[in-house]
Formats: sequence, C-alpha cells, structure tokens
Amino acid sequence: MPLTDYPLIRHILTLLKLCEQLQNNRINTDTFNTAIASPYIAHAQQEQSVRAVLSNRVLSFSQTHFKLTRLEQYLDSTPTLKAQFKSIISQPPPRQQSYDQWLRFFNDCLQILGFATDRTLSSTEYQLFNKYQASSLGLNQLAQTYGKVGISQAISNLEHWLSQVIFQAQSAKTPIQILGSLEAEGLYYDAAWVLDMTNDFLPAALNSPRFIPADIAQQQQIPHSSFELIAKDAQDTLNDLINLSDAVIFSYAKSHQASDRQPSPLLKFETETQILQHKYQNTDLESLADIQANQLADKQVRGGVGILKDQMACAFKGFAHRLNTRIFDDPHIGFDRKEQGTIVHNALQYFYQEITSQASLLALSDEALNTLIEQKIALAIEHYADTGFKTIEKIRVKELMQQFIVCDKQRESFSVISTEQTINANIAGLQFTTRLDRLDEMGNGDRIVFDYKIGKPSVASWCGEVIKEPQLPIYAISNNTQGIAFIQLNADKVSIKGLSKDPNSLPKQSSRNSCLDWDEQQHSWHATLNTASQDFQIGKAAVLPTKAACDYCDYDALCRVEK
Repeated sequence: MPLTDYPLIRHILTLLKLCEQLQNNRINTDTFNTAIASPYIAHAQQEQSVRAVLSNRVLSFSQTHFKLTRLEQYLDSTPTLKAQFKSIISQPPPRQQSYDQWLRFFNDCLQILGFATDRTLSSTEYQLFNKYQASSLGLNQLAQTYGKVGISQAISNLEHWLSQVIFQAQSAKTPIQILGSLEAEGLYYDAAWVLDMTNDFLPAALNSPRFIPADIAQQQQIPHSSFELIAKDAQDTLNDLINLSDAVIFSYAKSHQASDRQPSPLLKFETETQILQHKYQNTDLESLADIQANQLADKQVRGGVGILKDQMACAFKGFAHRLNTRIFDDPHIGFDRKEQGTIVHNALQYFYQEITSQASLLALSDEALNTLIEQKIALAIEHYADTGFKTIEKIRVKELMQQFIVCDKQRESFSVISTEQTINANIAGLQFTTRLDRLDEMGNGDRIVFDYKIGKPSVASWCGEVIKEPQLPIYAISNNTQGIAFIQLNADKVSIKGLSKDPNSLPKQSSRNSCLDWDEQQHSWHATLNTASQDFQIGKAAVLPTKAACDYCDYDALCRVEK
C-alpha cells in the first residue's frame, strides 16, 4: 500500500498541518482534535484524559476554525501540549523557503512534539517511521528543481511524494507454512500434517470434458477422463504427500457442517481422536430486568425540563440523563440553529428590558424603534466574529423583530414583568431550575408566560398523554399564571400561539387542537408531569419510544432501537 494509507504516516502529515496552522493562528478543528489525540506524540498516555476534555472544549466552539487565543485558558490542564505549541509558535519560519529548508522545519516540529517517544513502536510502526525518514528526503530533490515555496505547498508535495511510495512491512520468518497440495509438491519439511484426507480429495471424481468424446479424451489422457488416470494421479499425489517429511500425519474430520465424511480409500486410519471439549460448557442464562434502574437518590437535578420531556417520550431517554453524557455539535460554517435562536432570544431580552409596556412600545417613532432594534441586535451578536454571516444574521433578526413588534402592538394592553427569569420548580419532589423567556401582565390582571421559538411550535404539543414541550406547563402548574404562549419567530410566519383562561388575553387562537379548558388542562398537566417525575425518580427505563421520539435523539450509541 502507499505510505499515506498507513495511520502513522497520516498522523505525521496531520501534525505538520497543525504546525502550519499554529503559525497562521487559524486552526482547523478536525486537524487539531486528530493531532492532540495522536498516540505518537509526547505524553499522549499521561495526558490522554485531559486532552479528550480539551477536544470536547474545541467541539463546543461549533466552528470549523478557531484562533489559539480562544483556547489558551484551557491549555493549563495540558502543560506538555501548551509548551509544545509555544515552542512551535516561537520559531516562525520564513513564509517562502526551499524544500530542503522546509524538510528541516518539519523534522524540528516532529521533534518538538516528541513524535514516536511516548511509547515503544511496534515492528511495523518502526519500519514505517524509518521509511518515512528515508522517503521524505525526496524533498531535497525537489529543492534542486524548484525555487522557494510556502509551507502549504511543501506539505502538499510531501504528501504527494509519500503517496507514490509503496510499503510492505517485513515480517519475521515463521516455522509453520500452510499450503495446498499442489503448492507443497516437491518440498521437504521437518514434519508435515496433511488435513482433509477424505474420499472427496483422493481419488478425484470422474470428470470427462463435456465437448470431447470420452474415447478421444481417454486416448489423449486428459486428466480425470478415466478411472485409470484418476487412480494414477491419486497415487502420485499421495506419494508426493508422503515424501513431504519423514514424519507425516494424515487426518480427516468424520463430520463437517452436520454431514458425515468418509476417509480416502488409499489410506487406512487406525486411530480416532476425540474432539476437545469446550473449556466453558453451556449453562442456564440468567435473566436481567434492564427496564428498571435504582431509585434516584439526589432529587436536585440539572435540566429538569429536558428530563421530564424525555421521560414522557421514552423512559430510557429520560434515564440516560443520569449518565451525564453530552453531545457536541459538529463544526459548521456560519450560524447553526442553536446560535440563531440564542441571538434572537438575547436581542428580544435586551429590547423588552428597556421597553417594559405596550404604551412605551407604541410611543416610539419608527426611526427610534429601528435604531433601538439595531442596538439590541448588535449587543446580542457582539461576541461573534465579524464575517459576512454576521451581517446577514443581523438583517434576518431585524426583520423578525420588526414583524413580531407589529404583532405585539396589536395585542391587548400589557406590561412586561420579567425577561429571562430563572425560577425554581418542584414536580413531585424533583427539584430543578428553569428559565422563562418573558412574563407579561395583561390589563385585566392575567399573567401570560411566553416562550420564543424559531421553529414551528404547536399548541397541540402541550396536550394529550405526552407533553412534548413541558417548559411552560411546568411553570403554569407551579405559579399563579392565567396563560402560556409560544412566540413563533421564523421566515415563514411570526405569530403568537397559546392557551389562556381569558380568550382576550391572547390574540385570537385556532380552535383546532386537543387542549381542554384552562382549569381542566392545568389538572391534566399536573397529573402527567407528576407521573413522569415519579417514573424518573423510581428508575423506569423501558425502551418504549413514542412516535417521533427517536427522530432527534442524542443517545443512538446507548439505545438498541434501530433508526
């Protein structure tokens, strides 16, 4: 195979690319995570765990590239890596130099990273590293033909050069050879064991050519065309096998795949060896109930809304929260849905912290309103890098906010009581905190809780046997509230969807849902949420997902359900 198909060589190339990116202070996420997880660099085993944590930290950036300065505060946990990076950055090479100079720089980088020093290389790895060192000298030949090049071009040409080198590891000589009867013909060994000496092997079956008359085939002595030829070939083969060694053992299996087999009539088998008994005999299996975990000891939990949501969708999904696993988003270009939602949430939070009533909103001129919206969006997005994506996102969020404010102006009179308020919840003894996007008090005294959604929320997700979005129902049964509502914020539609005790407290709603009257619905929420909380606390963990529960599940690696 080409050298570049071997893991050790791929690790070398990845480390060289990381050195380049450290010099440019623009590091690729995949390259960085592959490099620091390499088993070939210094202290790879000693810092294995903390480097895995560092890798997760980089994944949490959710970006394809990042600057080292963003990671500096986390490098103290990996002092070896920190020292290596500092040493590489402190020795910047010229932007353009000859291939032989780049080769010296590459070797220096590998030496700084302590390549092939953390553990003893296997025989194949040792041969590969030696082959790399010899093959990489090919860059010196390029130096005689080409002038100065940049580091990217040098690494690319090194990779191309190595891909042209075919490598086969040398294996140690083995005292045993496994050959077919034809391959072994004429050889001699200290000892030989001939297997499968059945009547299917010797003598061979009669097999006359289909398109040659039998008499002509026999006259021309075509193999397997007559019993005489078959008998002679069988005896010759047997003689060759006997002459393999002074100590030859012939054997055959009396049965194979539930069928009986017969020995070759050319040999007489006198002894029969019983098959070895299995060391471990079959035993009765013990049944284990895996649908019930231990009872929850600590009733104070994090992410209580998500726990109850998942417990109702699938008991195992709820139980998985006990494992404290975390899913990291793949690096991406631009803003993902989560980041877009955060920006919209923050912009509206800052806006309604200043505009605390409908009267204040209506009093704003169009110019003042647009200026205020732009200010709050700029504040919400200031921590993101200045890119074209950021400019586009500002425009998108501004359009959404303008459309929503039109809806807000048309509502009944209201005052904003709080935004992004953290509350304590206690559902059947399960204690957790949750955050509400916005709480309004209407002119009639009703309190309405709002949840911003950039997707397409449905009021039906609150009703029925399974509450698909339990955050607002949790608040509704825990506090003095007369209504809950989604604020839908997306390009398709901006609207307010909800339930309220007084129909006038919210814009006119569609009657096409399965929800009950406000008081009855609160009783239903109370019963459903309490049951889910109790199921989680006693450890119910059956894998019985409801419809669509598996669509965006983060626990594929833990669950037996095949999507």
